[in-house]
Amino acid sequence: MLRDNSQLLDFIRERISEFDLIEPRRKQTLGLISELILPAALAGRNISFLFVCSDNSIRTQLCHIWIKAAAQYFSIQNLRFYSGGVSVKGIPQPLINTLKTAGFKVKVLTKTSNPHLAIKISKEQNLGVFYSKYINVKENPKENFCAIITCQDVERELNLNMRTYLKVTIPYDSLEGLPEANEQKAYDLLSKKIAREMLYIMTTAHEILLETLDEEE
Repeated sequence: MLRDNSQLLDFIRERISEFDLIEPRRKQTLGLISELILPAALAGRNISFLFVCSDNSIRTQLCHIWIKAAAQYFSIQNLRFYSGGVSVKGIPQPLINTLKTAGFKVKVLTKTSNPHLAIKISKEQNLGVFYSKYINVKENPKENFCAIITCQDVERELNLNMRTYLKVTIPYDSLEGLPEANEQKAYDLLSKKIAREMLYIMTTAHEILLETLDEEE
């Protein structure tokens, strides 16, 4: 748990208190992802989720980071999360800023147009290294995974020539072309929304898991 990171813990608790802001239909879609987690948690087998968007720089990165943080928050094991895009653009500075504001420990490993970020949620809990990459990079799954599409425009371009067992679309608005004066606020709002929804997925999965275990006793 996040005992040594009160800033991030407070941020997470605030987002959990906002679940009523998620529309009912959206909750149903998010619940499809939650339901996939149960068999993996019970059987002790790994299950993979791949977040996909146009350039893997903003929406998919936030989803990837927040769902990994949520899984660690609820101590749910056997989950593997990945992200990729149909192009590569690089993680922008406003996204790095919003992660730090939420309480993540972010270290920029490579100061290039496509920076690699090492992210921690506490002194001893690493989330991993994040950077913009293509869908078909070696580290991403090629079969037997759930594809989660985070932007509507990519579905026309995307040809998932892979054996997925579920594809879920949870689109988020693009932040392209925002006036500079409003840019950071927009990133902060998007991060809060995505954090809220990734935490909802894990909260629901956690509740389903507890109910199932109670019934088996």
